[in-house]
Amino acid sequence: MPDPTEDTEFTRRAAHYLDQVAERGQEVVVQRAGRPVAVLISAADWADWQRLRSRRQMHFRHDLALIHQAAEEAAVVNSFSEDQARDAAKQAQMVGRSRLRSEETGRGVELDLPHFGPPLPWEDSDASGPGTVPRTMLDAHLLLTYLIGGGKETRALLDTWAEGQVELLVPRFLLLDLRGGLDALAEQGRLDPEAGECLLELLVREGAAVADPLLPPGFRPGPRARLN
Repeated sequence: MPDPTEDTEFTRRAAHYLDQVAERGQEVVVQRAGRPVAVLISAADWADWQRLRSRRQMHFRHDLALIHQAAEEAAVVNSFSEDQARDAAKQAQMVGRSRLRSEETGRGVELDLPHFGPPLPWEDSDASGPGTVPRTMLDAHLLLTYLIGGGKETRALLDTWAEGQVELLVPRFLLLDLRGGLDALAEQGRLDPEAGECLLELLVREGAAVADPLLPPGFRPGPRARLN
């Protein structure tokens, strides 16, 4: 490793990058093997980023607390056993999917769309290495079950996401599936509609959007434009 006190090409380049950051306020992206691994930013930008991060985390926590409270209240109101909660969530999923298919068929889209596949794996094994966190996908059935008072393990998963210990991947079909199930359960009086909307917004805002291999590019989720 070069001696940092020596006038070498290494130290000259390092000094140049630090000047860019400190004097000009520019960001410097550090790459390794063609991939970004770090970013050098100024102290002022760091302070701004910390403030933004703190406000974002407070917003995240506030929304998640509302969701948890609604789930606790639903558990009391519905008085479901675990199996009953899972069954009710599955039935709502089926109703929501049927409605989506009917809407698209009425607009000239093929009858077999959308194709909802089996639950995705919970962890992405490709997300490994220094500085990375595990990447996870949650099934809509799991989230619906939690919102009506079952699936207590989901609370810990959501808290882990809020703490930054996992990255939640959100394909568009998850939002579609969840949207349909939430509407069906709200009509039955099984959950707090505000909490359902809050969860959808949280997934969109804080989740990592990923390509959806199960839906064709031309598929549209219907009248709720924010999911398009």
